[in-house]
Amino acid sequence: MTCAADATLLHIKRGNHGNTDFRHIKLIKRLKEAGFSEPQAEAIADAFKAVQEASVQDLVTKQDLKAELRELEIRIIKWVIAISAGQAALIIALHKLIRWRQEHS
Repeated sequence: MTCAADATLLHIKRGNHGNTDFRHIKLIKRLKEAGFSEPQAEAIADAFKAVQEASVQDLVTKQDLKAELRELEIRIIKWVIAISAGQAALIIALHKLIRWRQEHS
């Protein structure tokens, strides 16, 4: 193993990282077995790990989705109430206009 792999193992033993480091080391091992040099295998594994970590940052939880859903439900309810009030006001205005025209015809 190289110094980088030894340092990674040291971090794992200290508990500084999760399962990602085990997969990282396993990927390096598999790449080396497939014929890549150790620096190439480490570079590929590091790139893969960076992409994976960036992707994880974009994930949302069920709580995030539920909170967003609640917010959207509230916005929809407000719109429905506003539209209903507008329709009621329009109906009342039309009713008054019809009665006024009937009285003045």
